[in-house]
Amino acid sequence: MNSLLGSSALTFGPVNQGPPTSHPKLGPPKDSRAVLDAIRRHDVTAYSDTDLKDAMARLRTRPPHPSVSQVLPEVFAIVSEVISRRLGAWRLFDTGFDRKSLPESLQTCWRTADLSRESSGTAATGPDQQTIVDAMLMVHREIQVRPPWDISMPAGFYQALRRQDEKGLLTFEATEEQLLAGLHLFQGNIVQMNAGEGKTVAGAFPAVLHAVAGTSVYVITANNYLAARDADLLAPVYQSLGITVGAVLEYMEDDERRYNYQMAIVYSTMREMGFDYLRDNLKTTASSRVQGKLDAAIIDEADHGLIDEASTPMIISGAPLGNRSPMAKVKKAVTQLIRLQRDVVRELAGELARPDTSLDGASHILAKLLLAEPDNPALEQRLRDNPRRFKEIKSEAEQEQTGLTSELYYVIDPDRRFVTLAEKGRDFLTQCLGPFYDGRSMEESLESLWTNREMPLAERRKKAASLTTRLARQYNLGNQVYQMLRAYLLLERDVDYLVAEDQLVLIDKATGRPKPDAIYQHGLQPALEAKEGLTPNPEGETLGHISVEGFVKQFQSLCGMTGTAIGSQDEFQQKYGLPVTVLPPMHPLQRVDLGYRVYLTDAEKTSAIIDQVISSHELGQPVLVGTLTVEQSQEISRMLSDKAIPHNLLNAVNSDTEAEIIRNAGSFGAATVATNMAGRGTDILLAPGLDGQIAQRCIRLVHQTLEREDGSVEINCLSPREFSVLKSLLLADSGLRVEKEGSPNGLRLTVRLHDTSGITAKPRLLDFALGLRVIGTELNDTPRIDLQLNGRSGRQGSFGVSQTFLSLEDRLLNLHVDGVLKLTKRRDLDGMGRTYYSGQDVDRHVQEVQGIAEHEGETQRALVQDYASVLDHQTRLFYRRRGEVAVAGSPGSGPSLWRDQAQERAIELVSAHFPQVTLEEYDAQFDRLVEEVQLDYQVDCSSLRGWDMNLLPQELGHLFIDRMADLESGLGAKEYAALARSIYLKACDEIWKAHIVELQDSISNQLLASTDHKSAVALYIQRSFQAWQGFWERVNAEFMFRLFAFPSARGYALSTPKVQLNDDVQTLIADRPMALAGDSGSTRRN
Repeated sequence: MNSLLGSSALTFGPVNQGPPTSHPKLGPPKDSRAVLDAIRRHDVTAYSDTDLKDAMARLRTRPPHPSVSQVLPEVFAIVSEVISRRLGAWRLFDTGFDRKSLPESLQTCWRTADLSRESSGTAATGPDQQTIVDAMLMVHREIQVRPPWDISMPAGFYQALRRQDEKGLLTFEATEEQLLAGLHLFQGNIVQMNAGEGKTVAGAFPAVLHAVAGTSVYVITANNYLAARDADLLAPVYQSLGITVGAVLEYMEDDERRYNYQMAIVYSTMREMGFDYLRDNLKTTASSRVQGKLDAAIIDEADHGLIDEASTPMIISGAPLGNRSPMAKVKKAVTQLIRLQRDVVRELAGELARPDTSLDGASHILAKLLLAEPDNPALEQRLRDNPRRFKEIKSEAEQEQTGLTSELYYVIDPDRRFVTLAEKGRDFLTQCLGPFYDGRSMEESLESLWTNREMPLAERRKKAASLTTRLARQYNLGNQVYQMLRAYLLLERDVDYLVAEDQLVLIDKATGRPKPDAIYQHGLQPALEAKEGLTPNPEGETLGHISVEGFVKQFQSLCGMTGTAIGSQDEFQQKYGLPVTVLPPMHPLQRVDLGYRVYLTDAEKTSAIIDQVISSHELGQPVLVGTLTVEQSQEISRMLSDKAIPHNLLNAVNSDTEAEIIRNAGSFGAATVATNMAGRGTDILLAPGLDGQIAQRCIRLVHQTLEREDGSVEINCLSPREFSVLKSLLLADSGLRVEKEGSPNGLRLTVRLHDTSGITAKPRLLDFALGLRVIGTELNDTPRIDLQLNGRSGRQGSFGVSQTFLSLEDRLLNLHVDGVLKLTKRRDLDGMGRTYYSGQDVDRHVQEVQGIAEHEGETQRALVQDYASVLDHQTRLFYRRRGEVAVAGSPGSGPSLWRDQAQERAIELVSAHFPQVTLEEYDAQFDRLVEEVQLDYQVDCSSLRGWDMNLLPQELGHLFIDRMADLESGLGAKEYAALARSIYLKACDEIWKAHIVELQDSISNQLLASTDHKSAVALYIQRSFQAWQGFWERVNAEFMFRLFAFPSARGYALSTPKVQLNDDVQTLIADRPMALAGDSGSTRRN
């Protein structure tokens, strides 16, 4: 979002004063090598800690001439050196460090230092050791009176320690990849780094550089634990350079938050920062706010935060609204509707089973079933028998939907993204519930009422209030019908949510993790609770609302890191203007990715997965099986239990045991079945010596097999290095002989007992692989999630293997069966005689299929954002206007603002009463104006009769301003200013809450009436714009009404209203604001 040059936020002095040629500019990736060379030329290893701190202070306070790019190499060089010291050398003083692992010379230093503390005068054996001992003694003294980062050590200590640390146990050097990542992050890029490559340390470089430029920087992590961990880890680095750092965490109160937000570098989460932004914008004084200026943000796991969660609304909620609609009645009507549809479905299935049904007739029935019940058993059986038909049936359902739905009550999208009522369904529900989805007739009645100039204003208002209440009740009822349909037809237990201890718990589809403090938004939560027989909980009123995308766009500079960015590079560019940079790994990847193996049926696929787990377990290789849903994980777990294979099960149901399961997942022989919980953000550490244990187990298996059966064993290795490891062990075993080597890929060994000759039996096949084996069981809609799962294996250059088992019955492949079946040359049989397809052609086809799903996901996210962006835009404008008033003394917050309000209201009134001026209607129009002004504002404007219509608004405004002056005179200037500000903010906040509800209800009702997204969005945008104009008119009218109704006697007690928030309850909401939205998370804090 920012370029290094030409950005006032990141440049010292005039932009046109560029850096001299001796300092390379930080530009495109091709220039990065020159910048790295410039960093290396700044050798600061001879600097003491004090020298480094002074150098950083000089850079932060130098004259405002050089640009940031000129100081970047020096800043990065200093940070790199401090990282090596504070995260490496200083581990020597860590009481938890295992001193016995150190070289003998350093252990001698410790013993000498201990003796010196007991009896002064003991000398070390050499100059390096004496330097180290002196440092140990100094740290021991100083640590009693000052924090570690405030203790300065001489450069000689670090140089001596490097020479004595022969094993490199105290070495912690920033890698070239981390430096490159820092460069690209500061440029405003999304940086892709492999798992285990050190994203946390990489983020420190741009953070310090922003601090040098005087820019506040926020490092946004995935959760509170990581925010606290990363801030604590890097605090010694930052603070030893004189740069303050803090963390804003969930448990903190306002005073502690305010203090930490004042730090130069702040670690927190999207949730905490977003809530603080909303809360600050609800406050009535500048002093009560906690958050500072949103300058720069560095976002970890950026694809999840900025793409998957982009449309997630963050919501501040207040008091419960109560039951906004007749829940029990709606549930009864919707369940009856579903039963009626199922009766129709049974009749269709019966027609399908009749022997005289023609082929065309069967296709027509199947298309109806696809729209009526996509998971119908009869439909699934027909598609299972002939997978190629799905595509043509879906095409017929989409193209001829109008003609297919006359018998149906509702239509379900084949991809289960949305449900729409058919005409029969609307008629049935209208009979049960009354009008619920189309309020146009009442809107027309309301408009007609306001144009009826014969009726007195007070009476019109009374009738309009009644109509408005009825209209709101109807829209609320329509929304509840819509959400109840979704609860029953689109959301599945143990897939989208689970029920635990009589509570509804949401499941994050991207991570598989439960959200115990989460609820669905806008009526869907109570609908699901009603469906599951739980007590529906009333929703809270919405006080503040903004999406994640809307919030992060408040930052002036934005960048991020993740291990899976390249697949979303188009979205990063389109949504945020952020390019993606992929960095080469620091450690060469040794994981072997075997691609996809596609079976014909789901049963065969699952059976093959079980066989592979058994094989890996027999070899001792730890294996991780990743599933999409809780149900799938439980099914595989049950089958492994039937085979007596010990394993651990990790899903949203038993998430409380996650830490222990992950800790053991890299152990010898471990088998773990998990949902996406075992993907993003999970580090599976391999047990020490694991590869050696696997290799020895393989040798034992060979011996056992050959001793039991006469013949040979053919061992297939997955990589040349694994081949080399195993071959050396086999050759060293005197009881075995490598009979022959070679295979099409050159990685197969044939082994027999040394004292036998001839091969009399078919060789036993054995696969040999080291490290962690990852098995995928189905495609996710985005390849990023699959890559995150695969990335648990092969971290930091270790061995590993990944493979995904699929079937033609899988949801995504089912749409593209022909593409697999035509690859006859890629068809094969596994060891159990099961047919499967694999190879490069299959991999390409599967990737194309997943690419289509990813594109559809992007489209769906864009559709959601079509709605979310409207409210985001209005939210930003509202908060800006409100903030000008809330901050006393800011431009526009004084008397001139109230005069402007008076003038605006005068213009609105004249425009409303004189849409067009005719001689015949003038008197009646003017009389109605006089009536309203007198009724609402106690101002007599009858003296303005006959004034020039061009001057009438101005003169009416003067009367309002005079009324304000009288009030100010009666109260006094100070009390009047406080009163006006209080009344205005209260009017804003009350009407804003109603405005949000109006927009949200409008979305649901547009979707009930139309499946065409473009027309629904167009109508929504039109109505939201009209509502926005009406919102400010209502605010002005309410403000003036309340202000002029206030008694003007001196001494009246004034108080600033406070927004009542239940801060102790924090709820995370997955918002489904539209039928097309699929699964979009949201965050609410009560």
